[in-house]
Amino acid sequence: IGYQAYAARSVLVAESFRHEPAFWNEVGEAFPSDAKVIALTQDYGYRLMLYGWRQVDLWPLATGLSETRNPDRDFAEDFNDLTAGKDYFLVTAFGQLDKQPSLKKILDTYPIANEGDGFVLYDLRSK
Repeated sequence: IGYQAYAARSVLVAESFRHEPAFWNEVGEAFPSDAKVIALTQDYGYRLMLYGWRQVDLWPLATGLSETRNPDRDFAEDFNDLTAGKDYFLVTAFGQLDKQPSLKKILDTYPIANEGDGFVLYDLRSK
């Protein structure tokens, strides 16, 4: 356990996390507080909740989709089910988006409501 603690400490000392509060605050201000948002984001959305004061529903990671996916069901149905009643789709985990080309293809059909350095917010209300 000593080595793992030292390795974790080394990462925390080596990296600066000073930009995190400002970034997540900016993301939180990108959409109204009463908006219904589903997000493909890091850390289960905790940083967005802590610094951006916004709670979102989570889009499954690529690994989660493969575990729960019904092979007889197409991706568009999954997308429609998971985004039903949502106003926006937030992406901050672009590596995960690259692992889900079907999601990327569908999101490209929606207009971008807002974007900044490190996030894109798609408007799901337009269709």
